[in-house]
Amino acid sequence: MGDFNKLFFSGKLGKTPESRLLDSGSKVCKASVAVSEYQGKDREDLTTWLNLEVWGQNAEFLACYGKTGSTVIGTGRYRKTYYTDESGVQKEYSYIKIDSNDTLKIFDKKN
Repeated sequence: MGDFNKLFFSGKLGKTPESRLLDSGSKVCKASVAVSEYQGKDREDLTTWLNLEVWGQNAEFLACYGKTGSTVIGTGRYRKTYYTDESGVQKEYSYIKIDSNDTLKIFDKKN
């Protein structure tokens, strides 16, 4: 059986997504999502932040409807890149890549 890199997430947008149009005409949108879980006897809230890189039609959808606090549910692939910062230290950046073949749903918060 081959390897399978697909993950499912559900969380809240931390801020309004940043989008840009590339020279090729493709749209890319970057966002961060807070994913919470509760653990321990006292149900302590543990929040993990996920970085999203969204492409194509899903990027247009997220740019149009994504707002701070909106619930986002989707699928994507785990990616990791490395870069060197200004002081010469190598850093790691992890994100979920979502393209037009992946699922992305947004539920606006209603009070």
